Amino acid sequence: MGRRRTHQFALAPSLVVAGAVALLGAACGRCYGPFGVGHPCVDESDCEPDLACAVGFCLNPDDAGLGFDASFPANCGDGFIEPPEVCDDGNNNDADECSATCDQEFGIDPFYQIFSNQADILFVIDNSGSMCEEQINLRASFQSFIDGLTAFADVDFHISVVTTDTMDPAQSGRLQNVPNPIMNDMDCMVALPPPQDCTTGLPNPLPKILTANTVDLARTFRCIAQVGIDGFGGEAALAAVELALSPPLVDDAGANAGFLRPDSLLAVLFVGDEDDCSVCHDPDWPGQCQFMPSITNNLDCAINQNEFLTPVPTFVGAMEARRPMGRVFTAAIIGLDEDGMSQGPVFADPDPEHPDELSPICESAAGRAAPAPRLEDYTRSFEPTARVASICDADFSPALLDIGMAIGNELLSAVCFSKPPCPGITRDEIRVEVRDGANVYVLDPTEYTLRFNDSCPGDYQLIFTTVPPEGAQATIYYPALSEFDAGCIGYGYNN
Repeated sequence: MGRRRTHQFALAPSLVVAGAVALLGAACGRCYGPFGVGHPCVDESDCEPDLACAVGFCLNPDDAGLGFDASFPANCGDGFIEPPEVCDDGNNNDADECSATCDQEFGIDPFYQIFSNQADILFVIDNSGSMCEEQINLRASFQSFIDGLTAFADVDFHISVVTTDTMDPAQSGRLQNVPNPIMNDMDCMVALPPPQDCTTGLPNPLPKILTANTVDLARTFRCIAQVGIDGFGGEAALAAVELALSPPLVDDAGANAGFLRPDSLLAVLFVGDEDDCSVCHDPDWPGQCQFMPSITNNLDCAINQNEFLTPVPTFVGAMEARRPMGRVFTAAIIGLDEDGMSQGPVFADPDPEHPDELSPICESAAGRAAPAPRLEDYTRSFEPTARVASICDADFSPALLDIGMAIGNELLSAVCFSKPPCPGITRDEIRVEVRDGANVYVLDPTEYTLRFNDSCPGDYQLIFTTVPPEGAQATIYYPALSEFDAGCIGYGYNN
């Protein structure tokens, strides 16, 4: 906040008060007072006792007849707030909440560019031998994901499944639609649920791409997400993503064609209890990932031969190139420590009952998991929207609900506030502006709604009831205040 000088000034009938000053006083003068000398006001009730409200400011009554003290002229841009200045942020720039003439501007929350409401969502499921209970948990919790995804708007989604096995040609990056149920109780730490009916009332073959029109959506997902636990033990989750989204598979009508749309939000959700073990050194990469035969388990990947793995930034760069406008969302349900991290330490499990395995980073009745620093690094590369949850949780429903809501919030019809509005700001004081190329217009309040949502950084979200044009940008404007710090939007004096 800028420093203040003490000036002696008085009622000056000839003094013209800027319209922005009068507007600020009218908008919030009574909301937060009483205030001290120099603050905008509407009447004496806005000022501290013994102060008068004159020319739009709280003043000392004894200063009558002097006008502004010429020995201390106002100097907009010097960092001192001097009447008739309403703010002074030390510069003469507009669009920074204090204008070039030191009139208070509005607090601003610009939303990212608005796109379509399409979301292409790829579940990457670990199908190695230790994933029985975790897969059961995922399938049982899937409805929570759909509830979150569709909570805000009519989302045009594609949902598909790939596994982490890139050794099997029938699986390597290919969308799955053939159930592979787990048959042996000995493979699980929990009792197997009753067999899932994947035939009655469902199409044959099952769809590889699920949409809002898919018959019995949750049951169909539970069927195609039955990927079994007989996959290769060196999980190649990142390679599976690249194979699935790159030629030739992405263009193959018999494989993945139709899943990825050009303007969609691309969401990738990893579900696994061990880290990534991807090797993509083929010169034609991406799209040509080859597994190193010498790697036989995740212990090799994490310790013995991890120097041969393709660096995570290479995969991140490939995804950014695929979606240059940042239309990527990532989430991972992986092993986490008590601080919500998956970095380790990474070392071999000394327990003789778990040879060739890493020491677990978390363990519960729902399963055990090794650190997954590569998957965590990849997922968090797409923050601030990325989500990371623990695969050792007994119920994935809360995590999947949050992930679904976060994807929905990234789409056109609902956007989060970056910070909460400052206390006292009302809906009537908020203005939503849309810029569509050279066309700029203010939305009527009937064209959007405001909803409390504590999963948003700013606790609120704006939901469009009239969809702006694709490619437009929306900005929300608030009255600018000096009484609050930068933790809320609307704080405007020299922040």
